[in-house]
Amino acid sequence: GEDYLVHLSQGTHKITLIAVKGKIQIEKFTFVSPEQLEEYKAPASSEKMYSGEPIVLEGEDAAIKSNYFLAGKADTSSVTVTPHNPKANVINYIGGGNWKHFGDTIIWETPELEEGYYQLGFSFRQNQVIGGKTYRTLMIDGETPFKEAKMIGFNYDDNWQQKIYSDKDENPYLIYLSKGTHQIALKVTSGETSEVRSILMDAVAAIGDLYIDITVITGEKVDTYRDYELFKQIPDMEERLTAIRSQLSDAAKLLQEITGEESGSNYSVIMNMVEVIDQMLNNKFEAHRYKQYYYDTYCSVSSVLQDLRNMPLDLDKMVLTKAGEKDPFEKVGFFAGLGFSTVRFFTSF
Repeated sequence: GEDYLVHLSQGTHKITLIAVKGKIQIEKFTFVSPEQLEEYKAPASSEKMYSGEPIVLEGEDAAIKSNYFLAGKADTSSVTVTPHNPKANVINYIGGGNWKHFGDTIIWETPELEEGYYQLGFSFRQNQVIGGKTYRTLMIDGETPFKEAKMIGFNYDDNWQQKIYSDKDENPYLIYLSKGTHQIALKVTSGETSEVRSILMDAVAAIGDLYIDITVITGEKVDTYRDYELFKQIPDMEERLTAIRSQLSDAAKLLQEITGEESGSNYSVIMNMVEVIDQMLNNKFEAHRYKQYYYDTYCSVSSVLQDLRNMPLDLDKMVLTKAGEKDPFEKVGFFAGLGFSTVRFFTSF
């Protein structure tokens, strides 16, 4: 999902690629300078604004997928997901748990388009990363149009959501498309969470190393009535715990800023580890009694690190519309939704 930058000193270098599993054919290696994208700039005039009807790209109608398991799926729970049929299971979206690993890419082809600037809308569901976001990079014909398109965030909710691709002030990003057909791609990326992951990786490694040092002294099973004097036997234990606490606090704060949530499962897990460390620092002579709690919470933080690697997303459809279109998605009235649910209920028998 993210580009790795490799430092090479001046001169010649030997590149070695070792096969771990499977077979692969390499045509060539290419070293290029990092991609430099400019920030989004709104069109200077309204001359080339698209003014036609909304153009719908159904998620399940993807033209190219980076992996065979990125198959279309059926959701019969909502009339808002298109296409839908109360009497049958209809393939009507793509993604979910299969579309979550960095680099996984899905490409859609547009019909013949007029030249102009288009507004882009998404009908999606992100119900797996609780209280968080998952991210996608937008590419048009293989190129990311501007810097902000490198990481589009999709917020958590149990239900299907619909949104216009906009900045934080709700100003839509307008995308220029020349006359003809185009490929629109979404690629899984770590987005803003990459920094959180980097901090947590260091913290988790330090937590694990300290746990091993503690276990060397206490053994696997701790005698709670014995004084192990951990802070004396591990001279830098306070320093290490303090450093870990600082890393975890930084990661939690950054995660909170990214998600905009005051709480959240991942945030809470990280803060639970901070609490364990505080208990150990504030009760040094009884620190060994927190060993199991320390280990359990360490495992939970490690799981958070894994969760931050996974970026699942369900995509019902994308919509290309004229600038300023406020309601590009088909609206379903109460009675239509009730009718769909009723027919679906009786069909289940």
